[in-house]
Amino acid sequence: ENLADNLADDEVVVPDVQYKTEAEAIKALESSGFEVEISYETNNTVEVGKVIRQDIEEGQVVKKGSAISIVVSGQKSEASAKSDGTKDGDIVQQQTQSEQQTIAQNTNNGQQTQKWTESAASKALKNVKEESLNEKKEKEKEKREEKKKKAEEEKKKKEEAAKKKQASQQAAATTEEVEQQTGISGAVDQSPNADIQVQPNAPEVQPGGDWQGGFEFYME
Repeated sequence: ENLADNLADDEVVVPDVQYKTEAEAIKALESSGFEVEISYETNNTVEVGKVIRQDIEEGQVVKKGSAISIVVSGQKSEASAKSDGTKDGDIVQQQTQSEQQTIAQNTNNGQQTQKWTESAASKALKNVKEESLNEKKEKEKEKREEKKKKAEEEKKKKEEAAKKKQASQQAAATTEEVEQQTGISGAVDQSPNADIQVQPNAPEVQPGGDWQGGFEFYME
């Protein structure tokens, strides 16, 4: 007689899931109406990803919705991979790919750091060049100002020389005019500040009683 024929509507028979994969065990238990609880442990005899044991033995009749615990061999990530049908080679390949991604990420980070370093160095070099250029401009400005100052001094000297020459020419012209008016020549201070006055000489009595007058130039 089949046991399942005598079950009540809310009763189920516990299936045997030992040595099945995690995915297979979950599917079988949930289809029978069980709440499945899973734990993992390392086991040297049972293949990774397969059920080591279940807490309710197969063939027992229990209420639908009952919780049943199974223990799966290996770590959770490894067991899940095995349960999904992943082979050992695939796991190694996934680990290798993960390592390669990590290396690539580190390489990218290193390249990014290098770019930042190069950027900082480039910026520092640019600042040095700008400072050197500014310093050069300042020196050129100082040279221009000094040259301009010398030019102004030369111009001033030339103007003073021209004024002195003009004053000397005016003094010479004045002397010539006085000589032409008086008919007397004499030494005249040609300084532009000289005040020229002509005064008659003191009278002299010549033999025979004749008076002869003369003029002298006096400079004040």
